[in-house]
Amino acid sequence: MPIANDEQLKTLLVEGRITAISVDTSIFDQKRLQLNSATMQAFAGLKDRPFSFVLSGTVAKEVLAHREKAAGEALQSAQKAIGQALFSFETKTPERDALLAQISGGRTAKEASRERWDKYIKDTGCEVLTDTDLV
Repeated sequence: MPIANDEQLKTLLVEGRITAISVDTSIFDQKRLQLNSATMQAFAGLKDRPFSFVLSGTVAKEVLAHREKAAGEALQSAQKAIGQALFSFETKTPERDALLAQISGGRTAKEASRERWDKYIKDTGCEVLTDTDLV
């Protein structure tokens, strides 16, 4: 199908000729991987409609990897900042590890990212395609 302009897309949507939407990793990155942002949550509105939200497995893997990296960096930043604050104020308790455990819920960046991603997929009714099988 040739590329359509905005008016043509609206017409196709109204006519029911477009029944699915998919996005690329760049949309998730643009929204700073905030799966609870209004834009990213808008896909949940499609869940109970005859309109599908689909992602390629490749995009899903990329987004998950980006989230894991961001969570890991955030945890490292927190670790450094908490250490500096505890040192500056000569605070003995709670210790840095106890504070980090509270922040992370005892989960690794990978575990937390996976948990949040799985929830997003479920909440939006997104279908993740095994694109390598479809090529």
